[in-house]
Amino acid sequence: MSLNEIFFIDDDQDFQKIMEVCLQASQDTRARFFTDPREALATVESPDLIVVDHVMPEMSGVDFLRRRQETKDNFQASIILSANKIKLTKELKDLGVIGVIEKPIGPKSFMKKLMAIWNERQIQLAIKAYQDKRLVAIPTETVYGLSAPIDQKDLIGKIFQLKERPFFDPLICHVYNKEQAKRYCRAWPKDADLLCDHFWPGPLTIVVPKKNEVFDMITSGLDTVALRSPNHKLTLELLKKIQVPLAAPSANKFTKTSPTKPTHVLSYFSKEDVFILDGGACDIGIESTIVGWNKDGELSILREGMITSQDIFEKTGIRALVKKEGELEQSTPGAHLVHYQPPYPLYYGSLDLKDFLEQKKMALKPEQFEVIFLSPEPELVARELYSFFLRDLKPSLKARYFRLPKEAQDNEKWNAIINRLKKASSHD
Repeated sequence: MSLNEIFFIDDDQDFQKIMEVCLQASQDTRARFFTDPREALATVESPDLIVVDHVMPEMSGVDFLRRRQETKDNFQASIILSANKIKLTKELKDLGVIGVIEKPIGPKSFMKKLMAIWNERQIQLAIKAYQDKRLVAIPTETVYGLSAPIDQKDLIGKIFQLKERPFFDPLICHVYNKEQAKRYCRAWPKDADLLCDHFWPGPLTIVVPKKNEVFDMITSGLDTVALRSPNHKLTLELLKKIQVPLAAPSANKFTKTSPTKPTHVLSYFSKEDVFILDGGACDIGIESTIVGWNKDGELSILREGMITSQDIFEKTGIRALVKKEGELEQSTPGAHLVHYQPPYPLYYGSLDLKDFLEQKKMALKPEQFEVIFLSPEPELVARELYSFFLRDLKPSLKARYFRLPKEAQDNEKWNAIINRLKKASSHD
């Protein structure tokens, strides 16, 4: 649930100026300021949140909310500003009040408090969505996931239905911590503790033998389950509150580009009843590294991500062999040869576009392409890669070409990026 617009209603103009400066740092949130509550009542707009002062000359904040409730059909979330302590009574909650912020308060502390109240409301609404048999798009540091508690079989089935995902493709389960992960495992490899201690919460998924309470639908009938603890405070707080792991593949249609922003999720599921837990843009931007053990206890990387075999060795002393595409089973998450595809032809390479077209003997002309010159920093590229994929092409263009920097040949982190480009591309 995005916080796109806030109404501030406060006759303290100095306070409003402070808030205005503070909100300028947020590109996604608009703010309107009213010194007269009657003017705010007259507006036909319905913001996502109202912040109203408790004591004003024209009317109290509570009276304002009562009058607004009489004239508006929709439930309006609001926060009361007060110089005195106010208890969040049932009457206030019925008026839509989700929190109280005490004045005086500085801008940074105010925004921190405001966002904490808003995020707590988001989590409550996400929990209610599960109870109402709705899926929830959750933010992680990698991509947004389309989630359901693993003990709700009907909702798990709905993930496959909405994503148009085949049942032979297993889901990754998100856990609060290592202790919760162990409760769903039949066996815990000796190296798993080291990996979790160094990389959880974070973009590392481990594949381990499962217990029977993990539905076969989640694991595509396999006797193993893929687990990870996401490094995002909102989703970790949600996991802590519901105390059940969340099955969550990427919140997109099957084989299409993974979403890294709430707007991306909305573009896929605008017509479906999906609640979006808005955690902003994803910090890492591509899917997690997946690792698993063979029968001899040797560790392999089943899907490359931004945690590399070198990272694993440097942190833990464990050597992990990177499995090649042809060696992966189809049932490994992310093992499909066609994946991450945008709605237009995508090409990539280290050559100039003209040389690339000549080499591939393509009929398209250079002027029909948008060229994206990728940064030499793989972390920066990964963070924005899917946003580039999902950005609309100009009507005059036919395709997009991603030009690799020379550094892409000498850095293991680039392997994961090139893997996504290859699977999304219209060549190779």
